[in-house]
Amino acid sequence: MNEELIKHVERDPFHDFTSECAKEHLYNFEQLCNYYGLGDNPKKIQLFQLSLAGRAQEWVKFNAQHAFRTWNRYKEAFLYRFARGPIYVPPPAPATHNTIHHHQT
Repeated sequence: MNEELIKHVERDPFHDFTSECAKEHLYNFEQLCNYYGLGDNPKKIQLFQLSLAGRAQEWVKFNAQHAFRTWNRYKEAFLYRFARGPIYVPPPAPATHNTIHHHQT
């Protein structure tokens, strides 16, 4: 794996401090991986673990037995544990206007 990429990942670790945003951390990580052409590489999970510290790193150790096999599953588990607020809020369904016409007699 590219040493420069590893240094970038380790530069600003996520600890789960209240001042940190898990969604932003994940977004920045994915942008970095895309820049380096990592895509959906299975090594992405190992690389992401290098971006964690403190309580977040403890979570990794505690959940090692689950052995997340895909990046998407790992990402979902990370957001479920650390994201504050809604992870995804679907847009409201468009309102349908059923017009009832009354005939006057």
